[in-house]
Amino acid sequence: MRRIHTSDLPYLLGISVAVLITTLFLSYARYDKTISDLKLVNHTNEVLRKIYELQASLRTADALAWSSLKVKNPDLILEFKANERLSKNIIENTGILIIDNQEQKETVDRLLPLVNLRYRQWESLMTRPDSLTAEQIDSLLELSNSSDNRITAILSEMRSEELFLLAKRETAGSNSIKSSPIYLLITALVSVLLIGFFTYMVYQSLSAKQKMNEEMENKNRDLQRSNRDLEQFAYVASHDLQEPLRKIRAFGERLKLKEENNLSEDGNRMIDKVNGFAAKMQRLIDDLLEYSRISNSQLPIGSVDLNVCLNEAISSLSENIKEYNATITYDNFPVIEGYQSQLIRLFQNLISNSLKYSKQNIAPYITITASYVKGVDIGEGIRATDEYQDFLKVTIKDNGIGFNQQYADKIFIIFQRLHGKSEYEGTGIGLAVVKAVMSNHMGYIRAKGVEDEGAEFTLFFPLSTKY
Repeated sequence: MRRIHTSDLPYLLGISVAVLITTLFLSYARYDKTISDLKLVNHTNEVLRKIYELQASLRTADALAWSSLKVKNPDLILEFKANERLSKNIIENTGILIIDNQEQKETVDRLLPLVNLRYRQWESLMTRPDSLTAEQIDSLLELSNSSDNRITAILSEMRSEELFLLAKRETAGSNSIKSSPIYLLITALVSVLLIGFFTYMVYQSLSAKQKMNEEMENKNRDLQRSNRDLEQFAYVASHDLQEPLRKIRAFGERLKLKEENNLSEDGNRMIDKVNGFAAKMQRLIDDLLEYSRISNSQLPIGSVDLNVCLNEAISSLSENIKEYNATITYDNFPVIEGYQSQLIRLFQNLISNSLKYSKQNIAPYITITASYVKGVDIGEGIRATDEYQDFLKVTIKDNGIGFNQQYADKIFIIFQRLHGKSEYEGTGIGLAVVKAVMSNHMGYIRAKGVEDEGAEFTLFFPLSTKY
């Protein structure tokens, strides 16, 4: 089974949040259904109450009508009218309550004309003329009783339907109430489990991070020890290796001066080669020492004016620039945070590289331009944290022999050369030093070449960054 890593936490968190939201939604849905069921129960009880109120109102109207048969009283008629309005109001409210029940609505629609007829019949009895005979009164009473029976039957039908709905809805409400604690318990349990799981994952992540930090500290200590060994080697190379070379060159020059006339032409040529090889070896050691110092730099960082760095680099190469009859144009540069001595060396190496790989019989033309870009514009190979960082872009372009683009990365590797030593002098360390300088400045370097057309080196320096 694959072990869960810290990188999996966002995905697990997303899944867990989705599970928790689903559980909460189901619990809320259950709660909402419980409330809905209880509202339906209250609704049904309200309809039943209206039915009972209508029955009571109709009985009151019947009593008022019978009383008026015995006593002629205008107040009874006024009270009867008020009762009629009350009954119609009850029927209207009942119709509103059962608007969603088509069957009950049709029943109410049948009830309303019967109630109206019943009140007209009662009103006829209450306002009868004195000339009515006993037979006519009995006929009116018989019609009244017939209407009353039909009204009673309809109200009984409505009451039965509502009682059936009440029983059904009370059962549903009771079940909802009983199941609600289960849903709440499940929600609480899921929440506790997820909290416990992520507490464990965070603990595991912190433990893994602490272990990784410890490993990094151990590696840093090993790296510091390795750097000290490298510095010691550099010291040995600086003194113990260069001293024999200096003596070889010194004795070779003395031998040539003293015995030049006594040596054959081959002997003089051999001495020249020995001196030349010693000089090359000394340059190689000097370049290695420089690469070692730059790669393990402990210099304090500070504000650096790139204009000063570029001018010093050009000044140091003034003889070579005259020799090649080169033209150099450059923009005005800003102040950045960096290491001044390293940046001077960077410009020296890049300009010297353009001079060395210039075309025969064509004067070198070197342009150095500056602009500002975002990290996302640099392209592949940048750190994720640099994507929206501001960078100073410095481009150094020449019209030299160029190179095949497939070797764009190879040229920055120490001792890697695209041309033979017999064609172009050098130790193969200059561009490796440039790459090391850019690494020390947390920057990036890109190379672009077209054979027989020229080369272009682009430097990207992060702005407002402490290295």
